[in-house]
Amino acid sequence: MRTAWDIAKVDSVILGVPEERILRLLGEYVAEKCPQEVGSQDKDYYLKHPDAAVPFGIESIDELGNFAEFAGRVIRKQEKECASGRPQRLINGGWRILASANDNLFVVESPYGGVQVLHFYLDGPQGVPMVEGYFLNSLSGRAKDKLFDDPQGFIGGFYVYCGGIDADWCTKEEYL
Repeated sequence: MRTAWDIAKVDSVILGVPEERILRLLGEYVAEKCPQEVGSQDKDYYLKHPDAAVPFGIESIDELGNFAEFAGRVIRKQEKECASGRPQRLINGGWRILASANDNLFVVESPYGGVQVLHFYLDGPQGVPMVEGYFLNSLSGRAKDKLFDDPQGFIGGFYVYCGGIDADWCTKEEYL
């Protein structure tokens, strides 16, 4: 018998989101598909009980595929909703956009004169829209050179340049 945690471990890798987000979405899915099951009225049930077995009807390969498709649709929809209008919100906030990709990565000049890299993402079980920022002094010399010479090229290699460093700051997107 599969547990919610077993499903979360696999689907989090496939969909690129934290296991907690998958557990929350599994709760939503079970509430929709199996309303008679124990705990199905609590969408956070699998967050609270990750070692709980999933309902028998959800265990089949086809149904697990349906869940992954459901979770992917929910996650992508939320990402699109959050990204909608993001460039204009940055401009309205005084930021000057130097380069961007997928409305999730931006090289910007802040209203106070410094160049930063902004990375937008969804975090936690509820998919809270977050933003993290990287100041120039946190980047390696090679990354800084790429950023100044070709900001759009830097964005294309963002995970190479910033994968090994922590963000300088992080906040909810609504506070930006």
